Amino acid sequence: MVERADLHPRAIRDLLGEGDDPDATLDVRRAQRMGGVFWLFGALSVLVLLPFAPPDEIGWPGWVVVALGLAGAALIARRRFDDKSIPDLNEIYWSGWVALAFLVLLEWLAGGRSAPYHHLFVLPTLYAAAIHGTRRSMAFLVGVALALCLPLLYDGPFSGEAAVDVGAQLLMLLALALTSRALFKTVRTQRGHLLRAREEAEQRARRDPLTDLGNRLAFQESVAREVARAQRSNTGLSVVLGDLEDFKRINDTFGHVRGDECLRAVAMTIAAAARRGEECFRWGGDEFAVLLPGASSDEARQALDRVCNRVRRECTAPDGLPIKLVCATTSMAEGQEVNSLVASVDRALIDLKTGPSHARRR
Repeated sequence: MVERADLHPRAIRDLLGEGDDPDATLDVRRAQRMGGVFWLFGALSVLVLLPFAPPDEIGWPGWVVVALGLAGAALIARRRFDDKSIPDLNEIYWSGWVALAFLVLLEWLAGGRSAPYHHLFVLPTLYAAAIHGTRRSMAFLVGVALALCLPLLYDGPFSGEAAVDVGAQLLMLLALALTSRALFKTVRTQRGHLLRAREEAEQRARRDPLTDLGNRLAFQESVAREVARAQRSNTGLSVVLGDLEDFKRINDTFGHVRGDECLRAVAMTIAAAARRGEECFRWGGDEFAVLLPGASSDEARQALDRVCNRVRRECTAPDGLPIKLVCATTSMAEGQEVNSLVASVDRALIDLKTGPSHARRR
């Protein structure tokens, strides 16, 4: 069913509300590059208009002022495109005032409202409305209104026709600013939803839906990260791998639903037994893994006993018998790679399960 569009006045308040746009600074870097486009386009527009409206109100010094302004615009545009640092919205905002001041000066040097430069006021107005909050956008629009009215003070005798022209242009800029704000706010919001949906999907792809522990993919990524960290810092890294003993009997006797309940209980117990910094995963099936960053061999054996003993004490099968977790552990050797570390703990668990009488089984 198609939902009816929300025509409630709250929609207007959301558009103009200062605190109702959580994604306003989501794409600050893109806003910075968009500013580079506005600065570059504005500078090129001035260059195209100069032959038709030369800034010769004060003679050759006017040309020098315009040349310096265009050079500054080109530098700002280049910085907007090339700057790799975190953008500063305050700097972006005040540079918009600089652009407005330059256009006001250029209009005066070219003879007032008879020059076409006041039409370029639309560029900084749209940009301010698109990326800044309501207060700053409205303040900038007030500045544009004053800039539009300035020629009425010095450009010959005041006329009603000129005032109407200024009022019409101001209304047009207001409409464009509101449209720009609504458009870019919608785009930001949609992009924010997409980014959050992607993050949630990535998190779900790394979580086991039954136990809510990290899955095999998450384990591989965490091991690779911790191996690299251990090699850089020359610290220890250990892995505990456990397998539920005779879990097939539970599934065959009581069904997979009850078996899943046992898996969830074991997973919760392992997570509760883990200490800060230790990461727990469902390795697959009825196998679980605990990653122990910085742990030595002795500390890994202590963690093994802690986890396995707690499972034996707290987890029971549907018939009341304790659930046992067969655990093995291994510690990373100097220069050992990810695959080798994982294979060694897997091999240790296999040897433990198939060894004579399972003497070392925990």
